[in-house]
Amino acid sequence: MENRKYLKHILLSLITFFVIIMVGCSSPERSGAGQSTDEDVLQSVKEYILNSPTFTFDGIEDTLQLLEMQYSDKENFWQFAFQFDSRHSGYGDRSGQILTEVITPHKVVIVTNYDGVTSAVMDGEWDMIKQQIIDEEMVMPDSTTNPVPYDPALEELVNKAMEDLSIRLSISSQQIEVIEAKSVVWPDASIGCPQPDMKYIQVQVDGVLIRLQANAKSYEYHSGGSRGLFLCEQILQSQKDTPPQIDLVPPDFTN
Repeated sequence: MENRKYLKHILLSLITFFVIIMVGCSSPERSGAGQSTDEDVLQSVKEYILNSPTFTFDGIEDTLQLLEMQYSDKENFWQFAFQFDSRHSGYGDRSGQILTEVITPHKVVIVTNYDGVTSAVMDGEWDMIKQQIIDEEMVMPDSTTNPVPYDPALEELVNKAMEDLSIRLSISSQQIEVIEAKSVVWPDASIGCPQPDMKYIQVQVDGVLIRLQANAKSYEYHSGGSRGLFLCEQILQSQKDTPPQIDLVPPDFTN
C-alpha cells in the first residue's frame, strides 16, 4: 500500500515537472530572460521617432500615434506603423531653410529586431536611417545635358529657389533643372508677376528672374526692389497642384 502511494507521488511529480518544461518551451523567445518584450521594443521605436531629425525639428509630440504592430516569431522582428504631424513640410533637419508653416501629416513604418532598427521609412519616400529621399540613390546626373551658365553672384539665390521648390514638391534638388537665372529690370512694381485687378506704380525695378523645371513643369522665382525671392503663382495657373505664392524673404515695408 505504501509502495503504491510512493509510486503515485513520484508519477505526479514527474507529470508536474514535464508540464513546467513544456510551458517554458512554448513561451515566446522574446519574453525570456534577457530578451525584449513587446512593450520594451515599442518604447524603443517611439524614442527612435522622437529623436529623429524630422521630429526633433518640428514634430508635434502629442500627435504621435501607433497605428499597427506586428511580430514575426519565425524571423524574430517587429514591424510598427506610426503617424504624427509636423509644423512644416519636408524631412530631416531643415535649419536655415526657408519654410512654409503648414501642418503636415507623416506616416512612419519601422522594422526592428533585437539588434535595433533595420528599416525606417517615412511617407514611403524618406529613408530615416540614411536621411535622404529614397529615389535620390537612383537619380543619376544626365551627362548629355550641359548646365545652364549664370552669374556666380546669383548662385545663392538659385540655391534658395531650388531648395524651396524641392521642399514644396518633396523631391530631391537633383531632380530640378535650372533653365535660366539672370538679373532683369522689371517694367513696374509688380516684379513681373501682376495680380488680377491690381494697379502698380509704373517705375522700373531692378531684380532677378530664376526659371526652374521639375516634373515637366516650369517654375519662376522673381525678386526686385525691397521684395525678396518668391515663387510667381501666375506662371502656374494653367498647371495642376499650384503652390501658393509665398515670399521666401518677407518684404520690407519700412521704406
